[in-house]
Amino acid sequence: MNEIRKQKVESLIVSEISELVRRGLKDPRVKPHTITGVQLSDDGSYATIQLILFGGRDHQKTEEDAKIMKECLEGLNAASGYIRHHLKKSLSLKHVPNLSFKSDEGFGNAFRVNEILKLI
Repeated sequence: MNEIRKQKVESLIVSEISELVRRGLKDPRVKPHTITGVQLSDDGSYATIQLILFGGRDHQKTEEDAKIMKECLEGLNAASGYIRHHLKKSLSLKHVPNLSFKSDEGFGNAFRVNEILKLI
């Protein structure tokens, strides 16, 4: 899959999943979140979706925050078949990728680095 096509598919996946979760996913474990990125494999068979929770304190993670994120990821991963089915209906893709949801640690890491640099 060429890079331009890959970026278009990643963008479509973000918008479709965001809309589906906002209006159609009823799992109480899935809390409000923001999808920060999608990494599609070169052959388009796998997609890793990274997300952060709304109102999260990624730079000051507590056990409660980690528990909420874990439950949210469990809910999204459990619903991945339903989400793939929706993507197949709404996107014109020959093959819909297998979906995997992960927590995006980038924002918290960037904040911690910034705090360390302030100390120097």
